[in-house]
This record gives sequence, C-alpha cells and structure tokens, in this order.
Amino acid sequence: MGIVATGSGAGGALQPIMLNKLFYSSLGFNNAVRVSAAFNAVLLFLGVALMRTRDMPQSNVERSIFRNFKRYARDAPYVCTVLG
Repeated sequence: MGIVATGSGAGGALQPIMLNKLFYSSLGFNNAVRVSAAFNAVLLFLGVALMRTRDMPQSNVERSIFRNFKRYARDAPYVCTVLG
C-alpha cells in the first residue's frame, strides 16, 4: 500500500509536468495526449501483470455475490478504504 500511495503522489506531480513539456514540443496537443495515454496504458498493463490473488479460491465454497458482499461489508478497514 505504501508503494501505491507513493505512486499516486508521484503521478499527480509528474503527469502535469510531462504533459506541459509535450504540449509545447514539436508533438503538439493531439500527439502529446496520445503519448500520455500510451504511457498510462503501459503502466496499467504492468500493474495488472504483477497482481496476484490474496486468497486461494476454495472449490467447496458457494460463490454467491450477495454472501461475499455481506462478508466484506462488515470489514471496517475495507469499507473505509472504499469510501475514501
């Protein structure tokens, strides 16, 4: 979670600077936005590729969306994180 929090702060500071430099370069606005989108897509793909599940799925557990929702809705730290 510390890496995620650091990444969001660094991205919030570096993304506008990168876009400003790209806007006023020879690329222009259209290509600068495309470069920024490609950069974000690569980082998103990298993040998805590095993710792994936290819990091992159990084959004998009934997979009900409502039952899972009730279980996670009672977890106070999770609810506070989602609302934040």
